[in-house]
Amino acid sequence: MHAATAPPESSDPIVSIIADSSCRDAGVCKTDSDCENAATCFRGVCLCPKDFLGEKCEFNPRASRAYMPDIDPNESPSHCLKSLQWEDGLRSLLSRIQQLQFPPACNVDTAMVFEMPKHGLGANMHYVTVALNRAMKLNKAMVLSGEWTYALYAACNGRGHACHFEPYSNCSHPSQQLSDAVVYPRNDFSYSPDSDYVPPQWDYHGVLWYRSNLMHWFLRPNAELEAKIRLARNTLGLRDRFVGVHVRRGDACVHASTSAIRPPCSETEEYISLVERMRSQYSVSKVFLATDDIDAMNLFSKAFGKDLVALNMDRSVFEGRWFIEYRLIHGVVDAGVVTESTLIDLFLLRESTFFVGTFASQFSRLAFEMLVANKGYVPPYASVDYPWCFHYLEQREIPGFGTRFC
Repeated sequence: MHAATAPPESSDPIVSIIADSSCRDAGVCKTDSDCENAATCFRGVCLCPKDFLGEKCEFNPRASRAYMPDIDPNESPSHCLKSLQWEDGLRSLLSRIQQLQFPPACNVDTAMVFEMPKHGLGANMHYVTVALNRAMKLNKAMVLSGEWTYALYAACNGRGHACHFEPYSNCSHPSQQLSDAVVYPRNDFSYSPDSDYVPPQWDYHGVLWYRSNLMHWFLRPNAELEAKIRLARNTLGLRDRFVGVHVRRGDACVHASTSAIRPPCSETEEYISLVERMRSQYSVSKVFLATDDIDAMNLFSKAFGKDLVALNMDRSVFEGRWFIEYRLIHGVVDAGVVTESTLIDLFLLRESTFFVGTFASQFSRLAFEMLVANKGYVPPYASVDYPWCFHYLEQREIPGFGTRFC
């Protein structure tokens, strides 16, 4: 056994100041040997190495599909120091993203151009984080080329990503400055084998921290979208603790039933069982449901009654065998209704206290990652299928499911 040691000095002075003045001994550990996975015991708290979490750093989110500790991490005596550990380096990461994405001049030396795919929102955003990660590795801005699928309606007036979000760069494509730039196509995976790459200065945080914060930065809602989110939150009464749930059906289940690369959709009762467990274990009653399926909505209503809230919308628009994204592109559905309901669902899930979803779904993973970055810690969560995974453009081992694309 060896004596507890302090973690390295914070790269952010305010973090050190707060740590010195605010965080008390949590009494969880006395020495490093009381912690797991080579964690450091500091002021009675097990400070976890990258990609581990939990009171004693016993949990690996890439190996298990549920994280439901005995104590809500937000109420744990360890929360103060663990929160500071999370924040350490975050300001420098966000500053670096901003610096690279808004260069003094836009040209092939300062920017990389990536084709914007026409997939679902979750898949597109995971593609974007791979592209942003690659551009950051080469000290360049990431620039997207092509139409933003979720802005193909009149109210967006051709604004693309900026229709809903804060600008991600001062560079654009096509433009005169980037007329000679190579456009990396969406099916060219030559830049993706380093999807778990984290720049050295933030590597100690691991992939979940890094990728979640990249995603959260890229999807900063603009004032117009923020107002719609606030209105939905207030009208649904989402002011206190609640369980956020994502149940994906529709075209995703049609695809899963014929796919060799993703598991079949889980029964709605499996989600309900996990929600009931969350409610019981953490003494929370309210449930927010984001789903494209009328039957799932009915089953949840029967199970949770007045404790269930959801957007009041016509979910029949999502029914069909054709991917909803293709129906958006071809004008088969009301793009405004689909887009805004999807985004509001996403941002309400981001504000949940606990999460239940399906990590075989890109949207569920997106919502979870946004939630993690928004809270500054990993809350209790459960997936009905995959554990959390990130290797969007690569085949890797997913525990319990073999080698799969994530």
